[in-house]
Amino acid sequence: GNVGQVGQREKSGRALRRWPSVATSPLSDVSEARTARCYRCSACHPGSVCRDLHEFFQKQKMPRYTAGLPDVEVTFRVLSLSDLDSRDNKFWAEFSLLLDWLDPSLERDTHYTEDYLTQTLHFFPAIAPHIFCPSVVPVNAVGELEPVAGTDTEPHIVKETHSGLWLSRMMRFRGHFECSEVSFSSFPLDTHALPLCIRPLKWSGRLPKLRHPYLRRKRSLQPGGDYHFRLG
Repeated sequence: GNVGQVGQREKSGRALRRWPSVATSPLSDVSEARTARCYRCSACHPGSVCRDLHEFFQKQKMPRYTAGLPDVEVTFRVLSLSDLDSRDNKFWAEFSLLLDWLDPSLERDTHYTEDYLTQTLHFFPAIAPHIFCPSVVPVNAVGELEPVAGTDTEPHIVKETHSGLWLSRMMRFRGHFECSEVSFSSFPLDTHALPLCIRPLKWSGRLPKLRHPYLRRKRSLQPGGDYHFRLG
């Protein structure tokens, strides 16, 4: 009897209210689930929160160099000298620069890792652009001189040391250079010391210091000749 009464009340519409039903599709349920949960950690918050946290932690890993930039050791390797012009006081040269420095702010598994198959050390791709990488330019070049092919675009890891990570970069230059202070009064019995002058460029608004090579001091000189950087 009660079931019949309930059915009669539904038919009459006097005791129960029927709300309009909304049809939902499986696609709408999937879209709602995607917007409700973060696709990075599956937590119930917008994806931008996790993205901002990820960017924050990435910034915490970046080397800051608050104690200053590392000193850069410079080693000259002269590849060719020719065309000494006594009238225009210039000469042609090709040389490479080996820049070495110790970076104590870099830590294993935070800024770099080891490939155990090749037994080599590599920077994490997101960290590499933020690592100190010095650059130099020739001062006595005739005109503006840019590095030529063979110049490293980023530092290479040489080895780990107790004082920090040993990094290196090679730069190559080729062109004409001025030698206005060279005298040819004793020709043809004269000898000359041709100048190759360089200066560092600013990195992140700060100027690194150049110094005599120490890391490569114990290495034997190659037949081509390694010419050490001399202050002044």
